[in-house]
Amino acid sequence: MDMSVARRPEIFIFITGVVMGLTLFGYFFDISEVQNAVQTFQTWATGIGWFALALGFLTAARVHLNHIRRRTPGRWYFSAWLFILTFIVTVAGLISQSTGFYKWSFTWVYTPLGATLYATTGFYIFSAAYRAFRARNLESSILLIAGILVMLGNCTVGEVIWNQIPAINEWLQLNGETPAMRALLFTAAFGLILFGIRVLMGAEKRFLGVVEGGGG
Repeated sequence: MDMSVARRPEIFIFITGVVMGLTLFGYFFDISEVQNAVQTFQTWATGIGWFALALGFLTAARVHLNHIRRRTPGRWYFSAWLFILTFIVTVAGLISQSTGFYKWSFTWVYTPLGATLYATTGFYIFSAAYRAFRARNLESSILLIAGILVMLGNCTVGEVIWNQIPAINEWLQLNGETPAMRALLFTAAFGLILFGIRVLMGAEKRFLGVVEGGGG
């Protein structure tokens, strides 16, 4: 078979449509043959996921090896440390995952770094909120006032300033945040359903790298 024929987007669209159609059909109808096919697809998806993970690791390794080989200024020593630590943690994990360096690295290195990264994102969120909470017009002024009341309602100092701030905070969350989030979730769900229908009909080709006009 000509390899150009095997790479035609219609083949991948057909495979995607069959898998999505059977999976959706098996969700609503309890038919043993369909359920067995869906379980097979799920097993294949797990294997493909592990293959994609390995491929991603090899791709990242190639990039960092290029940095080391070319002595890229400001990068190559970090790439070298990546390979050294990856090798050490992998060997430690193969030896024992409950004691030794493997457990120590997760307890005293990975977990504190993760907590630090999570805490650092709070400053970025705060800076974004500061830029958004500027009273340029009526809508932004309402957003600013509501944001201040919610923040004060979640702090103990808010009740000290005025004992009604916690009640206002609760009202804003129940009657303002909850309906807005539900509307957003409904919109996202309908968009996801529409995307799935377009994929099943073969009208959606962007997941194959095909854009309107025939570009790839």
